[in-house]
Amino acid sequence: MALISRLALLGPESAESAEPEDILGESLAVIFPDDLIVQHGDPDHALAWTSPHLPRPLRLARAEPPDRHDRYLFSHYLWNASLLLAELVEAGTLGVPLAAPSGLGAPPPPRASGGSGGSGTGTSESRRSDDAGEAEDAEKKVAGDGDAGSGNGVPLPEAGGNRASANRQPREPEKEAADLSIFSVRGKRVLELGAGAALPSLVASVAGAAGVAVTDYPSPTIIEMLARNVAANAVVENSPLSPPAACPAEVHGHEWGDLSSPFAAQNRGAFDRVMSCDCLWMPWQHANLRHSIGWFLAPGPEGRAWVVAGFHTGRMQMRDFFDAEALRADAGLEVERIWERDCGGAERGWVWDRGPEDASERKRWLVVAVLRRVRD
Repeated sequence: MALISRLALLGPESAESAEPEDILGESLAVIFPDDLIVQHGDPDHALAWTSPHLPRPLRLARAEPPDRHDRYLFSHYLWNASLLLAELVEAGTLGVPLAAPSGLGAPPPPRASGGSGGSGTGTSESRRSDDAGEAEDAEKKVAGDGDAGSGNGVPLPEAGGNRASANRQPREPEKEAADLSIFSVRGKRVLELGAGAALPSLVASVAGAAGVAVTDYPSPTIIEMLARNVAANAVVENSPLSPPAACPAEVHGHEWGDLSSPFAAQNRGAFDRVMSCDCLWMPWQHANLRHSIGWFLAPGPEGRAWVVAGFHTGRMQMRDFFDAEALRADAGLEVERIWERDCGGAERGWVWDRGPEDASERKRWLVVAVLRRVRD
């Protein structure tokens, strides 16, 4: 798939040092060509993201938090939503095309059905399977057991009671694909929430942002990993600008909804752009995430928040984040543009309810949303 074609797994140094799990993990895309990889990396293998527009690859270290609660947040992976937003930021800021451009509403390319297994990336598959099991258990607690196509077991609403009513849908979603310039960070102060590997932030830093703040859950292991990635990649040597330049990039711990910390108190309304990638799979955290976005986003009509998320945990798990009334009440925000894009570049309009969705098919798709301050 075009989206993950820029990504490479690094190490171990020789075939002799590779474990059987590593060899199997690196072969999953060949064994199961129709089953898309959605999460990438492990503590033993760095990732390299290569762009034709940057002078050298960005090298991303990974880490595994020792605490089960911290692992359960899955910040130690790089997710496809981050890959997509990194490309959007790069294209919008540098004025270059996306790797696989497509008009909004174009049908997805035909493909053979089938293929399962291999939902993790690269290596140490047994460890990732344990993590995936934890996520599945958490989803079942929220949504109940059932087939994935109906939203992790939550019954689809009956006709007449459909939650996709006017107050549930974002107001007047755009019919056309957004001009990529809306993803420019040039001269902007940028914040990423739930950054994980922080790939979009790193691209923003070397592509012309005025300043970047990278945040994630305040786990020492996660914050240390973020600091290493920022120190190694947010540097002049990675900048495509002429002359090359890299803006300051800070790393902070931030728990969504906690607006009393020194970082939150000092930075209310301080960021022109707020980014969030694959942070919608926990519906119980939607309100906290909305609160944080609304708190940090600059006041006035120019501020924008970019929210990108995959459908791999089910549409019903994540769609309520975009509830129009909740966005307004929690953050003073509304949806300006929203659409869906798959990992091959096909695009289609956002819908609240697409009916039963095949699990292997839906994880190819992501939602892309641009939020702004409410305009009455």
